[in-house]
Amino acid sequence: MGAHPSDPDEDNYDPQALPWESPVHAVALSPFFLSEFEMTQGQWISLTGRKPSSYQQNELASTLLHPVEQISWQDCMVWLHRIGLILPSEAQWEYGARGQTGTPWWTGAERESLRAQRAANLADQSAARAGATWSAIEAWPDLDDGYAVHAPVGVFSANPFGLHDTAGNVWEWCPDGYDEGFYSRSPTLDPVCPPRGFEYRVFRGGSFYAAATNARSANRNSHNPTFASHSLGVRPVRAIDP
Repeated sequence: MGAHPSDPDEDNYDPQALPWESPVHAVALSPFFLSEFEMTQGQWISLTGRKPSSYQQNELASTLLHPVEQISWQDCMVWLHRIGLILPSEAQWEYGARGQTGTPWWTGAERESLRAQRAANLADQSAARAGATWSAIEAWPDLDDGYAVHAPVGVFSANPFGLHDTAGNVWEWCPDGYDEGFYSRSPTLDPVCPPRGFEYRVFRGGSFYAAATNARSANRNSHNPTFASHSLGVRPVRAIDP
């Protein structure tokens, strides 16, 4: 788990790795099921009776198969619990997103591998044509993935574990509190940074609003637990009781 920019011959080498993605460390995880897809707007409506999406009647993202967004960490903690689901820990999320790979993206070491395998929905020319002026579009100016905002779940290629949209589409909440130094002292078995005492909560995976570097498997982002965004959703997990 994690990444480092120092030695190409070591595990999880990534020249774009940031200090809070280190040190690379081994974790052990108890059995769990991680959703094949990001939770959809239709599923969230079935669960809560409401559609919080930023794109209510927008032709760019009008179907119930698009991922739910505009939901906070607190929303997820309350509603998922009611149907026996939880948020994936950072360790569970990264294990699933990597699909047993050690490269920056599950597709490979170069961002071009994302396009070659049609694996990620990122800030691109589709968004620019729709009028977006996001700075992340300029990070990969010739990218055109066909979607101005988020795409219906499952449109892009699955990783080696069969999970879709682990790079891009929408960010995904984790239960962990955000602690830049947690990797240096985290337990080996089922690590979760306790949220109590930390202002921010973690989310992972990048989004249609972000650049490829944000969709790296080791990248970590965070915000306060009441924060909700048009590019932030959830991928539920269920623990397995042996």
